[in-house]
Amino acid sequence: MNLAWNEQGSPIGVSIDQLLYRIRSDDGREGLIFDSVTLNDILSEDGVEQFVFDAMVTPFSRLRRKMEQMLKVMNRAVEGLDVTAMQVSDPFRRNGVAQVAAVFELSDGQTVTVYFHNPDSTPNKLTPTDEMVSWKWMLNKKDITIVVAPEKGRDLAVREVSRRIMRLAERNSQAFARQNARRAERLERIQGLKDEIGELEQTLEQKQRDLELARVEAESRALAQKELSAEEGMTALNGIKRFLSRAQYRTIAAAMKGEEKQFFIDKARLLADIINGMAETYEQDGKGMDATAYLHYFKGGADWYITEKDSQGGTQQAFGWANLGHGGELGYISIDELTQNNAELDLHFDPQPLNGVVEDQESEPAADSGNSADNAPMNAAIAMVETVIGEFDGSLSGWERDESFSGGAWSFTNLTFGGVTVRAGVSYGGVVSLDGKPHDPEGRVIDSADSLRAAIVAMLPKDEEQQQTWNASTESVRELDDEQFAAALAELEADNLRSEAVLLLARRKGTDEQIAEAEQILQEYNDAGHASAELIARRDALRNAIEQGVSEPESASEDLQPEGAESVVKTAKGSEVITGFSVVEAAALIASHDADGNPNPAYPQELQPRDRSRTSSVAWVKKTANQLDPDSLGKTRRADSGAPIVGPDLVVESGNGRTMAIQEAYRTGKAEEYRQWLQEEAEFYGLNAGKVAAMKAPVLVRIRTSAIDRRQFAIEANQDDKLAMTGTEKAKADADRLDSNLMARLSDDGNLLSAANRDFVAGFLASLGESESAQYVTTNGQPTGALIARIQAAIFAKAYSDDRLLELSADASKPEVANIIEALNVAAPEFILARSADEAGAEALSGRLVDSVEASMNEQAVEAIIQAANLVRKAKSEGASVEETVNQLGLFGDVPPATAAMALFINRNNRSAKRLGVAFKAMAEFVRQEAERGQTVDMFGDATEVTLQEIIDAANRKLEQEYGEGAFAIESLDLFAQSQPESDPEQALQKAREQTDTDPTDRQKENGDYQKGELSAFSLELVIENPKGHVRSGKSENGDEWSVSMAHDYGYIKGTKGLDGDEVDAFIGPNLESEKAFVIEQVDPSGKLDEHKVMLGFDDEESAKQGYLSSYKAGWDGLGSIREMSLEELKAWLPNADQSTNDESSVNQEGEPSPAEADTAFLQSVIDGAVPDMLAPELGDEIAAVLERHADNPDMEALLEQAVMAYQTAMLNATANIE
Repeated sequence: MNLAWNEQGSPIGVSIDQLLYRIRSDDGREGLIFDSVTLNDILSEDGVEQFVFDAMVTPFSRLRRKMEQMLKVMNRAVEGLDVTAMQVSDPFRRNGVAQVAAVFELSDGQTVTVYFHNPDSTPNKLTPTDEMVSWKWMLNKKDITIVVAPEKGRDLAVREVSRRIMRLAERNSQAFARQNARRAERLERIQGLKDEIGELEQTLEQKQRDLELARVEAESRALAQKELSAEEGMTALNGIKRFLSRAQYRTIAAAMKGEEKQFFIDKARLLADIINGMAETYEQDGKGMDATAYLHYFKGGADWYITEKDSQGGTQQAFGWANLGHGGELGYISIDELTQNNAELDLHFDPQPLNGVVEDQESEPAADSGNSADNAPMNAAIAMVETVIGEFDGSLSGWERDESFSGGAWSFTNLTFGGVTVRAGVSYGGVVSLDGKPHDPEGRVIDSADSLRAAIVAMLPKDEEQQQTWNASTESVRELDDEQFAAALAELEADNLRSEAVLLLARRKGTDEQIAEAEQILQEYNDAGHASAELIARRDALRNAIEQGVSEPESASEDLQPEGAESVVKTAKGSEVITGFSVVEAAALIASHDADGNPNPAYPQELQPRDRSRTSSVAWVKKTANQLDPDSLGKTRRADSGAPIVGPDLVVESGNGRTMAIQEAYRTGKAEEYRQWLQEEAEFYGLNAGKVAAMKAPVLVRIRTSAIDRRQFAIEANQDDKLAMTGTEKAKADADRLDSNLMARLSDDGNLLSAANRDFVAGFLASLGESESAQYVTTNGQPTGALIARIQAAIFAKAYSDDRLLELSADASKPEVANIIEALNVAAPEFILARSADEAGAEALSGRLVDSVEASMNEQAVEAIIQAANLVRKAKSEGASVEETVNQLGLFGDVPPATAAMALFINRNNRSAKRLGVAFKAMAEFVRQEAERGQTVDMFGDATEVTLQEIIDAANRKLEQEYGEGAFAIESLDLFAQSQPESDPEQALQKAREQTDTDPTDRQKENGDYQKGELSAFSLELVIENPKGHVRSGKSENGDEWSVSMAHDYGYIKGTKGLDGDEVDAFIGPNLESEKAFVIEQVDPSGKLDEHKVMLGFDDEESAKQGYLSSYKAGWDGLGSIREMSLEELKAWLPNADQSTNDESSVNQEGEPSPAEADTAFLQSVIDGAVPDMLAPELGDEIAAVLERHADNPDMEALLEQAVMAYQTAMLNATANIE
């Protein structure tokens, strides 16, 4: 399906409804487009193998953030359709490739699924540095990747695909609802039954809950009777490790060795039983607040009650009720995220109905919550402190309640750790006080285990080595190497000692004034015991100022070195380049152009193989700037994507378009999301987030550190860039590949597909590299047509440097054009040498040249050949003779005499690439020799100018040498000579007969390389191969010789192409004034169309038929249908002569309906519903085939529309009842 989308997220050339119809037609009877998907469906597919990979934390956090951004885009894409839930699967392998799937549940019940994989060299595994790339998109269970992402990943942000797929989902919504109506009705009946059951069902559920609680109590009593060993306790604890934060796991494990070990051993076993036996995903679906809550997590003032664990691993996508302090609600809960953020599992919670838990929590008066010594909030706060203290091998004394303490009810105790004892207090919400002050050393309320941990670290005594580092003088700090300094700074920041970290940074990187300021801030902090908001602001501003000073060396761009992680990239050719990440100001980057396509004078333009000033390039930059996709501007192994690659001088070497887009986004205020992403991801790239935050317009770049050829790298790095190269750009870049060694392999025949040129083609392929060259070779190792076209364009760019030849090569299928191209290829190596010699000569003579310089000799020769070749092509395409075209244009001075002469020469010899090649090559040789002679002469005296006529004369001398005097000379044309009266048609025909070689050899006949007569008649250019009265002979396919005396002149129409790939054959009858033509479809023995024969000079169909048959032996049965045309109709038909003419004929020879009549009957049967199966999948394909055959037939348009509507109606009616 060929499809493109515009910037508004709409398909081009087709409506959303039409597109959806195509998708449904392709879906057939499977109904995948109407069947939503679940993660369980995905992970239970054949060949799916799940695996656990601890290192997935980093990429999963980035992937989830990308999915959350995508969710926002989807919710803004259309009105009335939203994403209600999102699930991301655990990693799994399918067909050996590691993948992750994300499922978005829409408000109407539909689902959107995105598959991600790792496209690098190790696709079967995932590492923290891997990029996850989307490769498959599904609406419900229907794969629509080719529809919503026809670009196949090239320059395509997930945001763009999100908008497209939501447009389709919106249009599919009503049909989806109809298809699922039966399901909804069934659920409604079930609900009705539930209502009728009423109290009986509630009683049953209550009994079930009672049984569950009784089971747990019985297990508790059994455990109480049997004392478990510490080993059994650790086994149980390890079984539920994923359900505990790291800190809580370590605390319980440590407690199993202490005085209260039996309590914790029994508790671990009980929790293991509860978790192993609790409900999984969807098992309590529909119960709502009546569902049983099995687990309770808490942190600060927030609570999470888990009713269902994830069916795939238990912890990633659980379900339950969450209350963050502002009212609770049911939804998906990630236990992994809770434990990673140190939420604690309530060890004192027993499974119970969720509605009872919520009612108790919501009805509990806040003012009275401190009256009970064992209320949950206070116990939670105490448990948090106990958990953290366990990490520091601390001890706890008894807790004392103090209801009179200001701020509400508190409990206090003495905490001893590291030889230091402090008085700690806890209150509701987990607020912690150390030594009577409810603050940590940085001025924040301690409202989490993390904050408490940081506060304790700050109070612990430091070892001698740490103390020396932190208190070292400026001189000592500057003596540290970079690694030691970075380690010391990182340790301080990890311990939350921000003020000490800023002082260390100042002593290493700051000025004397900044060092003094840092010391003052630290002193004020020590005096107060904590940092005020004003002090924190002073400290952060100082840090930013120091870091901005560190980044100043960017101005000395020649010394710029990467400051982040190393990144090795590959070009399409396979060349590896080492780079390193850095962040620089957007204004400091030197791009080739600005966003409006204006060249940057500071940029070395030889590094830009693209024309960034063209309209499409400017439009791409503007569009990308409006929709920056940060994730596509980061790390990648490819040189043509990701963060721009720059040299040490900040000149962009790959990614000019991306650089311009980022600069434009900052200029227009569209880069805030990119800036935020860069701050969040800075650590991943080995960069400082503080530096990014302090910059005006930060840009992530990769600074190249490998020594390379910059020009070559720029070409390779842009071979598959975001904006595809135009044909001209690619040809000019490829021209650099054609060095003298490679051009020496080009054979003299000029045919790139010949065996003699295999080595040349292989050399060009090798220059592309393995990655890019793969697309240009067929499965049996042969070069594709695209490769030959690309090589041809490179040769033309190298030898002739003229874009018009690309237009000429587009008609290479025409024989006369193909011969011209081969001839140009023959002369190409010599023209390359001539161009080199001519440019050198121009440089030697530059001192004598004035402003009005004539074109060089080489340019004159090339210009004459190209203009002449295009003039021939133009005449042929318009059905006019070359002589007429030359004369008409020449009268008005539109054709230079040399061009006219060349055009006539090409026209007369365009059946022989060899003769053309001899002439072109001779011209190039003469130019090169004269240019070289001009340089030599200039050393001793004046150089002489050489005219184009002298160049043509040189070609004529070579032609005479090869073919004899005057045989094929390039003759000058007197455009102003008195025109001769038109010759008599009979005389012209007789002259053509006399010019024809009637006894060519078999080889000459096979190659068509023998003298033929030509004439202009019937407004056509005709060639006589077999004159009237002469014998036409040959061999059949089985080797039998045949011959026949020609009753009429026989040949072909120049500039045409028939079904057999040659020119269209023609017979010339007796009436040279006839304005009729008869086209015969000649058939093979099986009755299949073989080729066309055009009968000219006949007055009626019968005489044309007899004229045709008279040229064959008696019993010839190759005559098919005959169609009469006017000469104007014939000229209109000839460009399509490689197609059948019989679509509109009434009947064939056997009296069967014509194809047109058969198509009409077929469409009518669809409209009437008379086809055997209106729901057959192939029926849609048959209608499409008829549409393609009659796309230009207005008579069929109404029937086609009715047939399509009938088929669509039948499909919708049938699928409306699918359950």
